[in-house]
Amino acid sequence: MNNRFTVLGIGRMLVLGALLVMLPALGWAQGVSTDRSEIDQWIKASANQGDIPIGTKITTKNWEQYKAFLPLGMQKLFAGVYYWKIPPDAVLEVGPAVHDFLLKSWIERTEKYSGQVSVQVLPNGH
Repeated sequence: MNNRFTVLGIGRMLVLGALLVMLPALGWAQGVSTDRSEIDQWIKASANQGDIPIGTKITTKNWEQYKAFLPLGMQKLFAGVYYWKIPPDAVLEVGPAVHDFLLKSWIERTEKYSGQVSVQVLPNGH
């Protein structure tokens, strides 16, 4: 019985390993990628978002109206660019921001050192 468990465990690990190797390839096989100009455009479009009212419902029919509030990847999922898509009946309801989970010390240090933070584009585009 102990040997059977070991064989099943190894078999499961091999299947899991194969899946982990294949999943990224499935995404690359689609031939769809995001280039730097698209990311720059998203950064520019979302720089001054403003506020989105609590209770707003974002659906596959109205998502473009709230594009500036969505991460680039989510925009692509709504647009149906990739194999994975937002289901047609999906509804994202905007709720209040919750910051209770953040440690007080983390918040204080973030405020203290935020002036030292900068974002740079490296020569390789990252």
